[in-house]
Amino acid sequence: MRKFIAIFFLSVYLLAFTEARQLLKLPDLVGHYITHKHEDPGTSFYSFLRMHYLESHGKNTDPENHTKLPFKMHDLAFAPASIIPPAKEFSLLPKPVIPQDRNYSIFYIEPFSDEYLSSVFRPPSIG
Repeated sequence: MRKFIAIFFLSVYLLAFTEARQLLKLPDLVGHYITHKHEDPGTSFYSFLRMHYLESHGKNTDPENHTKLPFKMHDLAFAPASIIPPAKEFSLLPKPVIPQDRNYSIFYIEPFSDEYLSSVFRPPSIG
């Protein structure tokens, strides 16, 4: 049963989303070849394929009939878009630990003290 389901889903995928659905047009190819064979009994299948796929085959062609041939017209019926939902929590680096007890100030705090400058230039004192 699993094998049947796997084959079913594979065939649905191939026929819906790839150019393999062009193979379903093979009966049209055979029917069109038979039509050409009745018109010209000397037409081989190779010359028929060469005439329809490699060469332009005259002005009296029926474009509506020729577009039914496999791999003659390519269409993009479905373009799957890969949508990946964002992960809830994703990080390449560990989260930094910020200590909560420090007081942060928006004012500039000098990295050195200037008290020694004022002590040198003090006037003499008694005492």
